[in-house]
Amino acid sequence: MGGRGASSQVQKNSLAVSSEKWRPNVEAGENRIRGRKTETAILVGMDGKILIDKSDGHKSQVGFNGQELALMDGAILTHNHPRNSTFSDEDLKIMVHGLKEIRAVAVHGTFVMKKTRENADFSMGKDYALAQKEHLNQTNKIWAEAQMKRLGLLEMDKLADQLNHSIEVFRRKWLAKNAKNYGFIYTYERRTA
Repeated sequence: MGGRGASSQVQKNSLAVSSEKWRPNVEAGENRIRGRKTETAILVGMDGKILIDKSDGHKSQVGFNGQELALMDGAILTHNHPRNSTFSDEDLKIMVHGLKEIRAVAVHGTFVMKKTRENADFSMGKDYALAQKEHLNQTNKIWAEAQMKRLGLLEMDKLADQLNHSIEVFRRKWLAKNAKNYGFIYTYERRTA
């Protein structure tokens, strides 16, 4: 029924959001969790209904059970990153549960990963993890060499900050360069209020 053209039209429309009923609850939730010391996740349906609002009390993770994962199909998941970082590979891997969008709230804005096509390639999370692992191996070598030189505490602290910054910059650049190849768009929404 409908033929080839009708089928592709339905597919295009399934990704388009005709109204953004979800946006007010997402923005209110993000303002509430921005700057928290523990990670908090909020799942909002396309109709604006809050489906999940939870924290496990950890600094860098929120776990989901099977029922909660089932609610993710077609929804938007936002969560804060107390360390102001972009997405982890675990964040990207959770998109396989049908999320239209995942958001990571930092102090000055929000990182956004949005699905741009129905047949998005969810291997991005695995590939992102592998790329990070390679970069981490390089930074670990630099750290080990510095330890062998017996640098002072201030020098080691400075180096640790530089290496952590290099990891974050690597992650952001990798996502900006590669997300589109997997059927996603990666952006940053600067906070205006």
